[in-house]
Parts: sequence; structure tokens; C-alpha cells
Amino acid sequence: MLRNDDRRKLVFVYFYSAIIYYIASAMKHRGYVKPKQIYFSGTGSKIINIVGSKDLVNEITQTIIERVFGESYTEAFSIKVERDCPKQITCRGGVRLENERLECHNSPEMSSIIQLMRPRNVNALKYCHSMIDEEQLSINHVNDVAVREKIVAEVKRFNAFFVNLCDAVMRDELGIDIQVLNTFKEVVNENVANYLLAGINSYLQGRYEEDAVIEDVPFFYPIIGVIRYNLLNNL
Repeated sequence: MLRNDDRRKLVFVYFYSAIIYYIASAMKHRGYVKPKQIYFSGTGSKIINIVGSKDLVNEITQTIIERVFGESYTEAFSIKVERDCPKQITCRGGVRLENERLECHNSPEMSSIIQLMRPRNVNALKYCHSMIDEEQLSINHVNDVAVREKIVAEVKRFNAFFVNLCDAVMRDELGIDIQVLNTFKEVVNENVANYLLAGINSYLQGRYEEDAVIEDVPFFYPIIGVIRYNLLNNL
């Protein structure tokens, strides 16, 4: 029903686009090349069924990545979706990696592979891109009005990016009504700063010391507010 709903479907396309936009921005910031594939393996990936067919999702995903990086793909890009057991596939990947590491352990010529597949501290590998010029954000940062203004500006930049993404061709392929997009343009930037502050107060305050680096992405707080109040109330 949602896939064929030309009004409410825009909410899911916006949400999906924000995630891909963030991933692409984080990769570009860290100097990575564009991904050749994106693999969806969690139960949340079922949202892809609402956005559209696999080919359409592939197209919109590739377009977002190309525009963030400012360069086109010269080789094939694809998304892969595990539909039958999306939650299990992630776990199986970790189990298989550990099994391969143990099997190689008694082979001297495999020592380099063992190094590559050594057990890792996942927490040490986590990276939360701030989306602004601060490499990491602490509570002190998010309590700074100037820092919050930068985050708000970045959210509004994404909103403009998304509107441009929904050009006539993409809008037609996604099945989004032009009047719905016009309503979206009118309301999407309302109260963004308030939603950011509300998210900080709800999700961060009281959980961290003042100088502690926060393990979250405040960029998404206004987007949550926009979806809950601006879009659901008006679409």
C-alpha cells in the first residue's frame, strides 16, 4: 500500500536518501573511493520495498553517491538485498570470518591473512561523521549555539539536495505527485533548529560527561523531527 501511495511514499524516499547521503558524505570525508556495491542485510532494509523496485533503488542510490562525490561511476554499481533472512546474514558473516581465522591459525604461510582477520575491537572501529568541520562532537560542542547552527545548515543543505534529486524524471519514476513535492518544499525546513535541540536533550543530555565524544549523529535529529511532525502532519 505504501509503495503505491503517491503522497506518503515521499517520507520513506526522504528517509532512505538521508541514510545514503550520510554514508556517502562520511566515506568522502575519510578519503574512501565510491563503493561498488552496497549490501543491505538488516530487517530495516525492508524499507527498500516501499521506495521501489531493486533497479529503481539502485538508480537513486547511485545518483546520490555520484552527486555527493562529484563524480560519475565508470564501472557498474549495484545494491544487494538479502530478502529471506536479512538479520541472520550479518551474523553469519561474522561467524564465517572467525572460523576462517581459526582454520588459518596453524599455517605459517597464512600468517598475513591471520593478521587481516584478527579479532577486532568493534567499538574502536566505530566512526560517527559529524557532517560539519568538527571531526568529533562532544556534549560541549552540541551545547554550543554556533555548532548547532552548522548542523542545521547541513540538514537544510541536504533538504535542498533531496529536492534537486526529485527532478521530473526521478519524481515520475518514484511515482511522487508534484503537489506532494511542493508541500514538502514548503514544510521541510520548518523548526529544524528546534528539532535538533529536542534531539540533543532527549538522546544525549545526562548520558555523557561534558568532554566525552558522543557516539551518535545529531545530523539525524532534525530529520527525525521533520519526518514526525512536518511531513506526517502535512502529507
